[in-house]
Order: sequence, then C-alpha cells, then structure tokens
Amino acid sequence: MLTKIKIEDNERLFYMLITLLSTLLLIDDVKSIVEDVLLVLLSLPLLRRPVTAIPLIFVASWNPMFSVFGLGAFYYYFIIFFVSMLFSHKQYGEYIGLTRSTLYYLLFGSYIAISGYFSISHSVDPALKLAITIILAMSVGLFKCRDTNYVFSCIFLIAIEASLFFFARALFNPAYYTLDEESFLSGVRPYVSQTLMTQLNPNSAAQIIVIISTIIIVALVKMRAKTFLVSILLLMNIYTLIYLGSRTSFYTLFFVIISYLIYTSNLSITRKFYLILFSAIIGLITTYYITSVGSRLVVHSLMNDYGSGRFLMWGILLENVIKDYWLHGFGFGSANYRLLGYSFDADNLYLDLLCQLGIIGFSLFLMLHIHLYRRAKSMNAEVPAKDFLTLMVINFLIIGLGESVFDTTLYWGFIAIACSLSGEEEDVTDDSNLPVSEFTLSGVDGFYATKTSNENND
Repeated sequence: MLTKIKIEDNERLFYMLITLLSTLLLIDDVKSIVEDVLLVLLSLPLLRRPVTAIPLIFVASWNPMFSVFGLGAFYYYFIIFFVSMLFSHKQYGEYIGLTRSTLYYLLFGSYIAISGYFSISHSVDPALKLAITIILAMSVGLFKCRDTNYVFSCIFLIAIEASLFFFARALFNPAYYTLDEESFLSGVRPYVSQTLMTQLNPNSAAQIIVIISTIIIVALVKMRAKTFLVSILLLMNIYTLIYLGSRTSFYTLFFVIISYLIYTSNLSITRKFYLILFSAIIGLITTYYITSVGSRLVVHSLMNDYGSGRFLMWGILLENVIKDYWLHGFGFGSANYRLLGYSFDADNLYLDLLCQLGIIGFSLFLMLHIHLYRRAKSMNAEVPAKDFLTLMVINFLIIGLGESVFDTTLYWGFIAIACSLSGEEEDVTDDSNLPVSEFTLSGVDGFYATKTSNENND
C-alpha cells in the first residue's frame, strides 16, 4: 500500500511539472530570464523519468519561437530526453536500435539534406536544419517506451490546458500576425490576421487546434472522458478555429471527428446518435454564425477567391515546374521558388513535395506514412494511442491539401510522439507493459474513468 501511494504521489508530481512547463512555454509572449530559469529548474526532475520529456517535445514543436536561453525549446527537450535515457533507459524503455520505421525517417531526412546541396539556390542551411529535426524525431523510436499510456495521459492533460488557454486568448487577449502575403491574385501585400501566439502563422495555430481536438475526442471514446466536459472543450476549440479563420483546418476537424464517431465500435448506438446530433446542431449554429459575420470559412468564399489563389498557383506549378523537375525536384527551400520567378509557394503538401523533392522525395514521404498508418492500425485496439496516431496521420494528409506541413516542427513533433507511442515494429500489438486497467492514472482520474479489462474477472 505504501509503495502504491508513493507511486501515485510521484505521478502527481510529474503531471504538475509537465503542466507547469507547458504553461510556461505557452505564455512565451512574456519572455524573460525568469521564465528561462524556471524552465531549466523545473526540467531537472524530468531527468529521473525520460518519457516525461516526450509530451514537452510535442508542445515545444507548436511554435519555433519557443526557446530556453536562446536554444529552441524543441531541441532543448530532445536533449533532456536523450540525457535522461542514458541513465534511466532500463527502467523506462529499452534500446532497440534501427527498425524499418526509423530507416524510413533516416532516408527521408538524408534525401532532404542532399537536396539542399544540389538545389538551384544552393541553400544548404534550411535543408540541413530540417534534416536534423527529422533525425531527432526519428531517434525517439530507437527506444521502446514502456509508459505509452502515461505519455498519452500527459498529452491529454496538455490538450485540456491548451484548449482553455487558446480559447481565453482568442476571447480576451487576441494576438496578431503580420506578413507580406504573396498571392498569385494580388501580388505582395501586407496582411494582418488574428493568431494565438506572437509570430505564429494563423494556419499553423489552427493545425494545433485540430491536434488537441483530436486528442480530446480520442479520450472521449477510448478513456471514457466525461461527455459534457469534452463537448465544452470542443466548443471552445471550434470557436478558436472560427477566430483563426483557417478553412483547411476547420473542414478537416469536422470531417475527422464525424467520421471517427460514426465508425468507431467503442460507443453504443445511443451515444453515437446523441454525439452526431450534437455535432449536427453545432454545425448548423456554426454555419449560421460564420455566414452572418461574413467569415471566410463559408464554402462559397473558397470558390470566390480560388482558395486564396491556391487553385491558380497549383495549375501554374503543375504546368511549369513539376513537368521540368519531376524526378528529383529543384531542391529543398522556398528560395528556389523565388529563383524561378514565383512569389508564392505551393501551399499544398503533395505539390510542394513534388516541386522541391520530386517523385523520389514524394515516394519516400508516402512510404513513411503508409508504414506509420499500418503500425498504428496493428496496435492493441484498446490502447488510446492507436486511434490518436491513426487519426493524426489522416489529419495531416487532409490538411496537406491546403497547407504544406512536411517542413514544420509541428509535424515532426507529432512524428516524435508517434515514434514513442507505436513501439517496436515487431511488438506493436503488445503496446505497453501496463494493463488496460491502468489507463486511468492518479493525476487525471477525476476527468475520466476508463473501463478496465478485468471487470469480468472480479
């Protein structure tokens, strides 16, 4: 009994630390040396438990501007993870070396690095930086995590915290993002848009909202989170998406959530009916609201401005660029678009891959995703991480229709999470040493109550 109490106390301590550290990262607008000192001091206990750094890698990937004493927070928590693994990996994970999955990431990262050297702009630095990011994300998969349920629970807590924070930010303290918008329709013009964090592109901010909404909906289905509280959080996130005005992320969220609720087998027919009815009502209210305020989220606005000029851009790139650089692309980096005389990028994952990396890079990226999707599908059906990883692969592939995501830390932060949760390739059905009954951990059991695997044996 004393051992159990001690374990639960330790769990609560780490939940509190992760919550505090993620909060400090999110309020990066008020950057000061005091915040940096707190980030370092509060991170020291994480060295005792390597997996606690993984959720913070995920949060740090949301904004490249997050930093600790000038070092990108994304890279800082990778350092924390690897240093702690050197001393504690036998307790919290085992070294498994290269697998087929990690080889896919290594190949893709290496190809990007090579493409920088042979690009028409010879812009090596951006290619090397992205290659290093990819290899760091891949390297998490060198260790098989024994605490996948704990990692997902931490991510769920962060999703709750982020939903509340971003909703409050959108409602009471808006942030603004200014850029020189490069559009085929209007040329280069100053453009000011609402966002969630200083210097964070609104489209990237909207992708974060889609991610945390996906985490919350999986918690509803797999961890039996309280329906009312989950509904409130989803409503907050929908409001935040309307505030951001990103059409791609807005449509993606509704498509993925409705599809998941309809086809998942974990909910009763009655519960599915009420959730779908709730979603339909929210959809009608949202449609009325965004129409009444003249929001760009209305479907006909997408056709009126040709998807902010994207449809016209895509035709030009297909005709003039991909046709000439179809095999190996013109090399990684937006500077290559400028050298060819284009004031815009592809704003499409698939066309951007073909332009920059050609059919070779496109194929490597596709192989990576197919393999990741298969690994997620082969995981234990009762493990929350299975649905989270499956839905996130789908999310990014749909978002990719209107945004290029392969060159963002946000995307590779997700890949780091995927590597840690999916486990060793030959052992994915045995996702964790923890039984299903231990999904409910001491720090979050007030929010959800999971059906245990041992109910029928009591």
